[in-house]
Amino acid sequence: MTKESKYFRLSDYFDVWGNPRDGFEVNNMCYRFFKAPAGILDSRKSCLQALKRIGFLKKSVRENSISWEEMENGYILADRKGYPVCALEEIPQGEFEFYVRDSEIPNWELV
Repeated sequence: MTKESKYFRLSDYFDVWGNPRDGFEVNNMCYRFFKAPAGILDSRKSCLQALKRIGFLKKSVRENSISWEEMENGYILADRKGYPVCALEEIPQGEFEFYVRDSEIPNWELV
């Protein structure tokens, strides 16, 4: 039995200011969207596998090399020094078209 597909939003924190001592601040980010099986946020491991599969993280990144913060619908990821990397969250049913006009997004491809 296959799981139903859901839509996900990846917040890519590509411009971050600060340092570990004073703290970090996300100065700029972009959103990327993709469709994938519903269970990718069931655990840190499945979330990490999804981020590798879409090509956002290198294959060599390990679960214990990331600092994880749980959100209501996903995770915020940072490196061990607190540098924010991204957030991955499920988009609630019916809200996807609010973010992206074309809902015909292929599975596992970023938009």
